[in-house]
Amino acid sequence: AEAALQESEARFRELAENWTDQVIVRINLRTRRHEYVSPGMTRIFGYRPEEFYAETSRALDAVLPEWRPQRDLWLEEMSRGVIRPEYEFEVLDAWGDRRWVLQRGSILCDAKGRPAALQAVLCDNTERRRLEDALRESNRRYALLAENMADVIWALDADLRWTYLSPSAGVLAGEGVDALLQRPLDSLVSAESMGFIGRALEQWLRAEPGSPEDEPQLLTLEVRQADGRLVPVEALARCLRDEEGRIIGYCGAARDIRPRRRMERVEAA
Repeated sequence: AEAALQESEARFRELAENWTDQVIVRINLRTRRHEYVSPGMTRIFGYRPEEFYAETSRALDAVLPEWRPQRDLWLEEMSRGVIRPEYEFEVLDAWGDRRWVLQRGSILCDAKGRPAALQAVLCDNTERRRLEDALRESNRRYALLAENMADVIWALDADLRWTYLSPSAGVLAGEGVDALLQRPLDSLVSAESMGFIGRALEQWLRAEPGSPEDEPQLLTLEVRQADGRLVPVEALARCLRDEEGRIIGYCGAARDIRPRRRMERVEAA
């Protein structure tokens, strides 16, 4: 049994020593000291593994102060055998930069079945967090724009089911956006407008991706309001294709052209 244990440990270290894209650590849950830190730590975070075995070192203070109470809570949970699917926290790397760390692992128990150590894999999650933050900010700006513009931003899937309508759609149609999203397209536009839409769809279906026939189309349609009145709109529509050129949906913008038509009548008078 002892020989098997030693062989297993040797295989583990061989794997860990050659795994440089992530960091493998083992922490004693009773002493909270590091028992093992793989060489990947140096490449990713700049600290040498031996710094984690010392009594004091800058590496031991790498977790940012605002995250230390949470880290201590997590370690206390682990000492009771409770482990979460993943942990995310911030550290200061050896070069002085803040990094996000994603940690996943498991608890190793002693011969009596008591939690003894945490064995975990750490990876640098900084870039993903930056992308997520940038996406959230982009979505916030887009939502602010969509909520404050008169034009209607819309999107349909390949089966002509609504996937998005900006808040201005409710103003145009005289009905709440949530209700509009549940209604079929042909109940929101006139029969003549559905004919125009059908011809545009047929052209896109026949078109080669990227060809002139595949370009966005400007359609004049009539939107049916909640009280049955028809509102003329100008809709700029385009088809969406996947990497293989198949149509996966449609999107565009629509504008109420009643003010423009009133102006045209005044000028013609």
